[in-house]
Amino acid sequence: MTATGTDAGTSSFIDDASGNMIQRACLNSRGCRPRTRRYKVRLGTVRDVLIADAVIELSDHAGFDGWPTTRTAGFGHARLQADLTVEEIGSVVWSFLNANHAFDDPGADGSILFGGVRITDSTTGTVLLPGCCSDLSSRFDLVQCVADGAGDPWLGHGPWPAVQFNGDDVRLVVDTERTEEVAFTAGLDEVRVALDPIEGDLRGFLATLETWAAAHLPGKADVVVSCFRRGIGTRDVADEPLGGA
Repeated sequence: MTATGTDAGTSSFIDDASGNMIQRACLNSRGCRPRTRRYKVRLGTVRDVLIADAVIELSDHAGFDGWPTTRTAGFGHARLQADLTVEEIGSVVWSFLNANHAFDDPGADGSILFGGVRITDSTTGTVLLPGCCSDLSSRFDLVQCVADGAGDPWLGHGPWPAVQFNGDDVRLVVDTERTEEVAFTAGLDEVRVALDPIEGDLRGFLATLETWAAAHLPGKADVVVSCFRRGIGTRDVADEPLGGA
């Protein structure tokens, strides 16, 4: 298996009603267009890129005008990374505070970031999303199982996504309760490499959040950022790549 290039620089939102992925291409911090990875996989096919990213659930906030947001109607997911717009960060903060019932006192009622890891097979467009009640802490179990090449990580319910290990292959099932199974298979090393950028994305998101909060929530900026830090947590070996050197 070979891999070239670096992270795909996109800010992705999911329209849960249709299941379609909408991606906004971003420039990186130097103003350059992002590069992509290509993986040679078995059966002679080429997968453009297997994308794994940390996402938070977005709830309906179409009528909210307390600070700039995307005014998203319905529910969806937003990728947590440095390259978010002011409106996208506003939507993430609103959804977090709403889920934790924490508008009046952000530090009082928990720091749960509902969401988890989204994995996309860009060759087919198939997307595995975290289920209900999953939060960002679930990524630790997923990362450990992928590192071990075994286990049954819990990724939420309704849908019931699953990651199934079979030797050097990983089968990613979108919802095990569907009558017709929707799934895709990737190499274990490919999944490990895809998961590597997540911790860096989250650190970049926190840096961007600090700037946003200082401008839009000056009286509560430190508290809000601290809540997100607790919700995100840290990996024991955050700088150790799963895919090897």
